[in-house]
Amino acid sequence: MGALHPPLACAATQNNLGAAYSDLPVGDRGENLKKAIECYEAALRVRTETDFPQAWANTMCNLGLPWWDLADHSGDRQLLGTARDCFLNAARGYRAVGNEDEARDAERQADRCEP
Repeated sequence: MGALHPPLACAATQNNLGAAYSDLPVGDRGENLKKAIECYEAALRVRTETDFPQAWANTMCNLGLPWWDLADHSGDRQLLGTARDCFLNAARGYRAVGNEDEARDAERQADRCEP
């Protein structure tokens, strides 16, 4: 596997940091989730829907998870709408690259995000 170009490598690192913050067992859970969201959003500035649709869809799906967890953690059920939008965007991205199974999985996650 070849080396990633610096912006793509940085986006991959941001995506991985988002996953780490989402799962971090220490510290303030709400702050960790907010940091995860910031990392995924940073990755999406490079992993655009137009240029990298599969990576964009993966990152959108990943972004939905801390929004969902933050809604549960904070009790702010309105955040589920943001999570739902992320999952639906991911489904659209997966379909654009012909990944119907992942699209259906993302839609199932969106369906679980009723405020």
